[in-house]
Amino acid sequence: RRRLADEPRRPDILFVLVDDVGWNDVPYHRLDDKKRAADQYPASDMPEVGKLARAGVRLEWYYTNSICAPSRSAIQTGRYPMRFGAQHSCYSMGQGTHVPETEEFMGDAFRRVGYETWAFGK
Repeated sequence: RRRLADEPRRPDILFVLVDDVGWNDVPYHRLDDKKRAADQYPASDMPEVGKLARAGVRLEWYYTNSICAPSRSAIQTGRYPMRFGAQHSCYSMGQGTHVPETEEFMGDAFRRVGYETWAFGK
């Protein structure tokens, strides 16, 4: 029987997805002018977000759909939202556009290789 201590350590993964965020809405883009940024954006001075950004990988050169549901489904499944007929709209009950239950999501793939997964938000 293998013990957890005998297994190689896998990296911890924290995937954060937010939408409707402007370039200057996150503090790590304003590090060059911290005082002015703190005065101008006092509610968005998020030191923990800055620490995560400095310690991890930031994906900043990408393009998404203009609304959240198609973007989220594409990121979660690795497939274009057009495959589900949802590239122009949000998902709603009875609309006929949704990700099929048979589709594998990012969390499914992580769990399959032994990760514990959590999802929060909308």
